[in-house]
Amino acid sequence: MDQDRIRLAVLGGGTVGGAVLHALAASDHPLHGEVAVMGVAVRDVDRPRSLPSPWVCTNDPVWLAGREDVDVVVEAMGGVEPARSAVEAALRRGVDVVTANKALLAEHGPALQQLAERHGAVLRFEAAVAAALPIVALLRTAVAGDRVLRIEGVLSGTANHVLGLLEDGVELDDAVRDAQAAGFAEADPSRDIDGRDTVDKLVLLARLAFGATVAAEDVRRRGIGCLTPLDAAAARIDGGRLKLVARAERGGALQVGPEVVAADDPLASACGPGNVVRVVLEHGGELLLHGAGAGGGATASAVLRDLGEL
Repeated sequence: MDQDRIRLAVLGGGTVGGAVLHALAASDHPLHGEVAVMGVAVRDVDRPRSLPSPWVCTNDPVWLAGREDVDVVVEAMGGVEPARSAVEAALRRGVDVVTANKALLAEHGPALQQLAERHGAVLRFEAAVAAALPIVALLRTAVAGDRVLRIEGVLSGTANHVLGLLEDGVELDDAVRDAQAAGFAEADPSRDIDGRDTVDKLVLLARLAFGATVAAEDVRRRGIGCLTPLDAAAARIDGGRLKLVARAERGGALQVGPEVVAADDPLASACGPGNVVRVVLEHGGELLLHGAGAGGGATASAVLRDLGEL
């Protein structure tokens, strides 16, 4: 690795990748001057983008990740392919990878971790779960000194934003469009609405917390696609709030689905794109994390935290 600067490849120039690049270009960012961006991989090199510098752009992320002059790869493309092939190309060279891709990790995380260890690389993924909340770091620390008994939380900032709008009387389709306009939802928001996005995150947390061998198919899942403003209003009348809740218990079932959460429950305090995660430890008691769970800036902050540690 370069003595003076980390040579970085960024895969993805969209909401998250763009936010990472803008942060690194800011003169007051702690990593400014510590990192040299060698190139950016995007799906369409001809599409106008407001990236802060004319770095080398390519539509071949595997080539960029495999370049000899790259020390660290940031993967913010989303989806399984070609992200998986690009991450594997980096890890096989012993190059560290920071990823925000929960779908990739839920499906191939253990294999990628083994590949990283085999080649002396590091695979970090704080940004893959709950954006700005340092839940991955917390679980790594908690598991080292205690036993996690239970995890539960509101893990989808997109779904939570949509449910908040349902409380205001907005219909589901309009609420989803609002989430997209705000940068909280993808062009295809189906994974957020049907709960698959939350399932992927819960799988990653269960693996970290319990050392469990679990996959998305092991999680009981219900989404929010059938909910209406009337459902949100009924929850309020019952003294609660409608939330998409993820739950995992040591030795027990994993589930994701909408629930009416009591108003005084910390999970009910998640507002807009916010996330709340509750971790119950055998000796340490109950720990709570609150913070921004969606959006380019929030997710990029976790990517940059991992990058800073590397």
